[in-house]
Amino acid sequence: MHYKKTQEIKYVWLWIGLLVIFALLHSNYAQAQNSLLQKNAPEKTVFAFLNWYKNNKSALDQINVINNYLSEDSSKPYSINFQKTEQYISLVQKSKCVSAEYLNNWREYFRKCDKQFIKLHLFEGPAEGLEFDYVMLVQDYGNDLNELNRAKVVKTQTINNTAYVTVEFLYKDKYLYKLTKNSNQWLIDGIKLISSASIEGNAVHPFTIK
Repeated sequence: MHYKKTQEIKYVWLWIGLLVIFALLHSNYAQAQNSLLQKNAPEKTVFAFLNWYKNNKSALDQINVINNYLSEDSSKPYSINFQKTEQYISLVQKSKCVSAEYLNNWREYFRKCDKQFIKLHLFEGPAEGLEFDYVMLVQDYGNDLNELNRAKVVKTQTINNTAYVTVEFLYKDKYLYKLTKNSNQWLIDGIKLISSASIEGNAVHPFTIK
């Protein structure tokens, strides 16, 4: 009887020991994973946003931010529909990948475009300043969005809470993404097209990254 109890106690301590070892291994693994995720956080945010955009592009394209677009009626010149721009901005915000700075830059840019429309009295042809994709920043970006798994990060530079991530897409279009870390989360402040294989004759987003 005494021998049986001794064996039971040994088994109990053995299980306790195994549980402690498992807990320590799990803790070390979690710390290693968190460290890796933290290290890759800026890049992960960039690709999370691009994937979100690919999946929501059709909904965004349905938001017509330009009044009287292609009306060809001189009495109805182009103007910005600010109710629609807020709808667009609100939807982009739901990606949870962009900062307030990114969204406010778009608000300011839409205001500038509206003033330009008034100045030029545009009522036909391209809407100057908005004749490009708002994320890919050019009119023609090929199949880049559908081939995100073949895009690659070529450089990441991190300075305190600011990161600059350079991504090259399948057809060699290269972009710079500026991100800042807020409450331990990386968010995109701006996007800049560095180079494009099809840039000739292509409208390009005029935003710059500081």
